[in-house]
Amino acid sequence: MDGFCKTKKTEELTILQKLAKGDLSVQNKLKENKRAMESKRTSSLIHNKNVENRCKAISEDDAKRKSPFPVRKKIQHKELNLPLYPTTTIGSFLRPKKYAPGEQNLEKENYRQRNTTND
Repeated sequence: MDGFCKTKKTEELTILQKLAKGDLSVQNKLKENKRAMESKRTSSLIHNKNVENRCKAISEDDAKRKSPFPVRKKIQHKELNLPLYPTTTIGSFLRPKKYAPGEQNLEKENYRQRNTTND
């Protein structure tokens, strides 16, 4: 169990202990939690009708290819014009030591600042 879970469980147990003892000072916490749960249950940020309708419309046929692989391969080759073995150069180049964390001792703040700026 991670630290967050332990903290939440401890908080829940504390609230339950207070309620068991008749301490009603935790009622605001419970009301706040109820509001948060209701907001999440009805939020349009989480529940998107368009997505829901598209998911309902998915059928077995959507998982089937319209044409066999050799046909798709020819079309892709023509459209994308890729080399026989397409590769990427990302990660292929050596980086100077000043950009390679762990290879030398860097101050954390200096490292964060260098890696969060948009060059």
